[in-house]
Amino acid sequence: MRYLSSDVLKKNPELYEGITESTSWVMKENNIFNLLDGLDRRAKILDIGCGNGAFLEAARKMGFSNLQGADIANYLKDKTFPHQVIDLNTEKLNQADESLDIITAFQVLEHLENYFLILHEAERVLKKGGLFIFSIPNQFNIFYRAKFLLTGNISGFDKANNHLLFLTRDVFNKTFLKNFELAGKFFRRGPVPMLGRLNIIPGVKLPAKVKLMPRREWCSDRVCCILKKK
Repeated sequence: MRYLSSDVLKKNPELYEGITESTSWVMKENNIFNLLDGLDRRAKILDIGCGNGAFLEAARKMGFSNLQGADIANYLKDKTFPHQVIDLNTEKLNQADESLDIITAFQVLEHLENYFLILHEAERVLKKGGLFIFSIPNQFNIFYRAKFLLTGNISGFDKANNHLLFLTRDVFNKTFLKNFELAGKFFRRGPVPMLGRLNIIPGVKLPAKVKLMPRREWCSDRVCCILKKK
């Protein structure tokens, strides 16, 4: 999706391309559901950037009932879920202090103009021991590093899309891990770079991106972090 400021999206929420059908890669992995399966079904869960509600619906099917969503507009297919319309760059959540057990934010943070308001809000509304689970692009991918070395840019953070920010390792540690501990993380299988370019060879027809690389920091393009409030 091309970059649109939050002011534009608030006035024209229909401009968010593909939001009614899109599903995060995390929803296609077993890891997140294995994690949820070990949690109390009475847990109060807020899905930030909930989009069409795919995660909320999956959690409800698992037996969770205290489910809420938040996004810049209400794109939910099932409007029965409690939902807050919010600009995550400038506005605070309407939840009370230390009232939630879990906050999820799948492929959301990199779209924000303010990376840290959502962090402070998660710190405020989560109970002690509560989980902040979010997925972001993995900027430590070795291919991204090579591109940055050569061009000063990183794949996925360019004029053609709406990704805005990423954090260095030390900035992440001194901000996100100030009041949270890293309880775990898992990676998506990474794509083979430029594989589609081999289609210039007669008889070769390959998709542009084939996810064959190991689930490791150096070759994955996405990571999901599980933080636990201290």
